[in-house]
Amino acid sequence: MGNEDVLLELVRSRGLAEALAADGALSLVQGWEAVVESIVAGYDRNAGDYLKAMDLRQVLEESLGLLDVACVSKVA
Repeated sequence: MGNEDVLLELVRSRGLAEALAADGALSLVQGWEAVVESIVAGYDRNAGDYLKAMDLRQVLEESLGLLDVACVSKVA
C-alpha cells in the first residue's frame, strides 16, 4: 500500500473528507495548521467541528508511524 493509500484509509476511518489527504501528508499538515490558527484566533465553530479537527490531529499522529521516511521528510 502506497503513502497516499495509507493516508486515505486513515482519513476514511475517521469519517473525514478525503480532500484532506488530496496532496498527501502535506495536505494534512496544512489542514492542521489552519485548525491551530483558528483556535489561536478564537475558535468560533461548534463542538462537532472541533472533534473533527482533533480527528485530523489523530490521523497525523497515526500516519507518522506508517509513512515512509521520504514522505515524512518532504513535509518536515
